[in-house]
Amino acid sequence: LALAIAGFVRNRKNPFVQYLGLMIFLSLLISFGKEFPLLYDPMFKYFPMFNKFRGPSMILTVVQILIPVLAAYGIASFVGNRQQNIPAASEKKWKYSLAGLGILFVLGAVAPGFYKAIYSEFVPMQMIGKKLANANPQVLSLLYDFYNDRVALDFMFAFGFLFVAFGALYRYLHQRLSLTVLGLVLIAVVVADLWRIDFQPMDPRTRIEQKDIFTAPDYVHYLKQDTTLFRVLLFENGQPPYDNKLAYWKIQSAYGYQGAKMRWFQDIDDVAGMGNPLVWQLMNVKYIISNTPDSSQVLSLVYNGPQYKVYANRAYVPRAFFVNRYEVATGIDMLRKMESMTFNVRDVSYFTDNPGISIEPPKEGAQAEYVHYGLQNIELNVTATGNNLLFLSESYYPKGWKAILDGNEIPIYRLNYLFRGVVVPAGTHKLEMVFEPSSFYTGKNVSLGMNVVLIAALLFAGYDYRKKRGAAVIPPAPQGENKNVASR
Repeated sequence: LALAIAGFVRNRKNPFVQYLGLMIFLSLLISFGKEFPLLYDPMFKYFPMFNKFRGPSMILTVVQILIPVLAAYGIASFVGNRQQNIPAASEKKWKYSLAGLGILFVLGAVAPGFYKAIYSEFVPMQMIGKKLANANPQVLSLLYDFYNDRVALDFMFAFGFLFVAFGALYRYLHQRLSLTVLGLVLIAVVVADLWRIDFQPMDPRTRIEQKDIFTAPDYVHYLKQDTTLFRVLLFENGQPPYDNKLAYWKIQSAYGYQGAKMRWFQDIDDVAGMGNPLVWQLMNVKYIISNTPDSSQVLSLVYNGPQYKVYANRAYVPRAFFVNRYEVATGIDMLRKMESMTFNVRDVSYFTDNPGISIEPPKEGAQAEYVHYGLQNIELNVTATGNNLLFLSESYYPKGWKAILDGNEIPIYRLNYLFRGVVVPAGTHKLEMVFEPSSFYTGKNVSLGMNVVLIAALLFAGYDYRKKRGAAVIPPAPQGENKNVASR
């Protein structure tokens, strides 16, 4: 940061440096988020894609890229200013600055309470108490003391690193240090500065422990014997954990962790709950994995492992099936019906809006079979006995998913709050569902087009540079001599 500030101040007339400073400043303002609504609110409401995910923290990537570039300008400005005799005014500034940094470092080492007092003045414990209103007072006091200790330590190291870095620059300017040694000193200081911070959240583990984590447990081997399409639910002490480890062994789970999960999914979890057998049916849950015994009539023990037991869901229904009829209900009514388990998933599905369609109950012979299941494309062979409504245990997501029946696109309906449904006419059909968001293809084409323009511009710049350089190298033919001599 100090080198970046020096880089901006010492090169502030450079247009590119001005651009770097402006981008850093704007990115910092955006990173304040709702704390600086004057800039953030219009961007959140009107800028395309800005409101999708963690804009305030992601914009800091710009700062993290440009600060080191400015720091390089700072180093370059010192390196290019080496001279035999430094002006007296500059010499005095260097000495006072280094003396001040040295004193502040020593002060942090021998009297850390000085910095703690400053921190307490600017950030009193009451301020943290407001943020953690329900915290235990004793815990709050310990937490505040921890913050204080870290701040005092950070000040001491910061001034120590600055003293070493700028001391090396000072000696280099006096021609008492070579450029190689200066570079090594700066690299050592920067690495030490970054390392002491980046090391703090690290949690090193042994390779043996890492191997154990990715070794398939016994219940995974049992589940792998079932080659049909199904989902599972893992419970630890009665609650599904925020854990995606089953995906490593390609076992589909109805629950896991996703920082940007759909609101509709969270609503089902909040209202109906993941321990609800009707929710299990809707989510195609065939097996329950639990570390505690379960005597529910809905479940039957099929594998009794040393740590986890596997239960089969007696009420299991396949991933896709036909329903007899539909009704219209509000979102909260659907969730309440799930919570109280007051409907049969094979008998009725619920629309949020009246679709204005006519369907018939499926007869014997109606079936839906998955023949391909990918992340962005699904294929089924479907046989309908009339105008039948097919329920699919897949999340409804209108921005990109398309349903194609025998080569013709058909509408996808939102069923039972979260899931998909399509209407299939009588006969045997090929049903495909593909994820083809227009925004992706628009972005891809714009990106490809801009890359072509950029490459063309670089080629032209290279050609123009060679042309001008060639013209500058060829001297004019001397008067009275053969002009071909110069060209040769």
